[in-house]
Amino acid sequence: MSVSILEGTEGGVPDAETRAVLYCNTSDTAFGPLFDDYHDAARFLRWVPDDPRRYTDDELETKYAAYRTQHPGRDDV
Repeated sequence: MSVSILEGTEGGVPDAETRAVLYCNTSDTAFGPLFDDYHDAARFLRWVPDDPRRYTDDELETKYAAYRTQHPGRDDV
């Protein structure tokens, strides 16, 4: 059981911006912040020190803000 990343467009509209969320495949629940895309979420997962399911949504939002401050260009971490 692990954390996966779900990526898609709002309303399934093909030309809409892509967004991604973290997904717990144990509880079938999306959680945490809304990411720019799959790669942004994957880089955040490599950056965050623990299993992101251990944090509240507010704590993950704070961690994501810190991540974006440290990696404004979204370079590989």
